[in-house]
Amino acid sequence: MSEIAKCAGCSGSIDESSPYAWCIHCGEPLPDDVQAKLPKLVALRAAAKIAREQQSAATSPGDSSPPGLEVKLHPQTSAIVLLCAIGLVAAFFMPWVQIFGVSVTGHGLTKLDSNAGLLWSIPTLAGLTIVVSLSGIDNRAIGAITGSIPLATVFYQWAKMSNQAGGYIGRLASDLTEIATGVLGIGAWLTFLLSIAIVLAALAKPVGKRAAPPINSTES
Repeated sequence: MSEIAKCAGCSGSIDESSPYAWCIHCGEPLPDDVQAKLPKLVALRAAAKIAREQQSAATSPGDSSPPGLEVKLHPQTSAIVLLCAIGLVAAFFMPWVQIFGVSVTGHGLTKLDSNAGLLWSIPTLAGLTIVVSLSGIDNRAIGAITGSIPLATVFYQWAKMSNQAGGYIGRLASDLTEIATGVLGIGAWLTFLLSIAIVLAALAKPVGKRAAPPINSTES
């Protein structure tokens, strides 16, 4: 240990191994030039400065996303398709029909309907659309397929019932209207409307950057 200065307050010895910015004998603050000669104190201040800078960078408002959770969508991905797919999954667990005064969800119908596989395809394809969208892949193709399944099911059931009714479309349409207004629940209606929306969004032309008009240059 070697002395580098004397305390101005008590004349105590200031050793170069001291990590403090004050005199250990009387507590008198040391001058800046004396503090600069204390290696441990200088190292502690440098480490504290680095820690403050790292903490400031970690809590910066411009970088609030946790590492590894950043999601980048494909340039051609439709946000509407993604939102409709999320809505289809949610609608599957909402009331679809009223049976003897009891609401049955789409999930519940899979246990009652012989076409359970067809019903399960709705949330399965919707979930796949969500995964594709968040994976940075264009979601329009899978979105069109996802929306087509419920619509195809509706038209298939309508054609089947029409055939059983002997082709009386007018009477069947009246019966279907009564069923739709009195039996179908919010889940079925949302599934039907979201299916139309997702197909339209998938088939819509993506909005890209408008090409700059050609510049005709003439030489004089």
